[in-house]
Amino acid sequence: MIKRTSLLLILILTAVAANAESPWEIRLPGEPLLPLDAHSLALGGATEARWDIKGGLPANSAQIANLDGFTFATVLQWRQASRTLAAGESWSETRQDFPAFQISANLPKGIRLGIGFRADMRARGSFTLPMIQIEGQDCEQSYTQKGGYHRFPLSIAMPIGDKVRLGLGVSLVRGHLNQEWYFRFPDALVYENPELGFVNRSARRLASWHGTSFNAGLLVRPLKWLSVSGRLESACDVNGDNTIQTAGIESEEVDPISGRMPARWGLGLAGNLGDSGILSVQWDHEEWADCEMPVGDIDLLNVDRIAAGFEWIFRYGYRNKKETPLRIGFRSSNHPGPDPFTRAEINEKFYSIGTGINLRDGRGSVDLTLFLQNLTVAGGETEKRIGVALSVRTSEIWTKRTTPF
Repeated sequence: MIKRTSLLLILILTAVAANAESPWEIRLPGEPLLPLDAHSLALGGATEARWDIKGGLPANSAQIANLDGFTFATVLQWRQASRTLAAGESWSETRQDFPAFQISANLPKGIRLGIGFRADMRARGSFTLPMIQIEGQDCEQSYTQKGGYHRFPLSIAMPIGDKVRLGLGVSLVRGHLNQEWYFRFPDALVYENPELGFVNRSARRLASWHGTSFNAGLLVRPLKWLSVSGRLESACDVNGDNTIQTAGIESEEVDPISGRMPARWGLGLAGNLGDSGILSVQWDHEEWADCEMPVGDIDLLNVDRIAAGFEWIFRYGYRNKKETPLRIGFRSSNHPGPDPFTRAEINEKFYSIGTGINLRDGRGSVDLTLFLQNLTVAGGETEKRIGVALSVRTSEIWTKRTTPF
């Protein structure tokens, strides 16, 4: 049977020969997804302090108080990425994501209830190694992995007077990992090592874990043109099971998983520029360095994200005034996981531009964003990504008649 240390060693080796997916996703915590609606994404994610925002999926639960009626919001993303590797090879991928949705509803006295889904991280890949030697025998190896972790946030938000909004919530954290190795010995007929004992074999690790975190958000408008936000999400203890299955011999090992997911907090500031412009800035922090990953042993880094967004409303039309927003955003951050090749830090620069329309009679909104991600390894490779995000927000008014028969 393959021991756990051997599994980790093979995982590290396979990451060196990536030829199908981004190697930055292959080890948990994987790659951070963009679980923001297209409205927020167009502003670089700097939306928590926006008092008037009506897009779905706010990170700050205090903003739920500003959504009207029963609301459903989601986001779809498409992305094309390309990279030139250090050895001169080129690498590319195309991806579609459905990373988040949210449903919120009115309760008495201005209280709002929200429930949703957020895909926070993904760790996946499909790799093949060139022929290597194992116990003196030539061996071909292939490796696949699917996994990551996500959250199901439940939140309640309420206004406190005209200038304060408070949000409280709980997030159910769920993670999973499915890793599979396949070993083929083309020249071996009888193997001398009794632990291997056969020509071709496979090994699989199935892991899952779960936990609960608590969060709070506060949105304050001290001046008519200025608003401030704060958000705190507690660290989360997680537990689960780790199962290793080996084909070719009857063997299965099940071990408990225990770990700790990171605490998070954010601060935001937004101000009106006249009656048409809004400028917002935001700082997010995640305590990955103090995190104990449920699977694997990886040195992680704290994550800091600095974001800025600007929105300008164009008004036109002689009799029926119409409004069209132009949104631009920027974000700078690092990834929690290091580059698997060099263990160097991965940094991100994110640029976005977008617009949107409000549907007639308050039925919802449709937002569209184009974005560019530039990911770099310190002193190493660069990966460029272009993408499109589309969000749709609908309200209970869809179910009401708007014209008489």
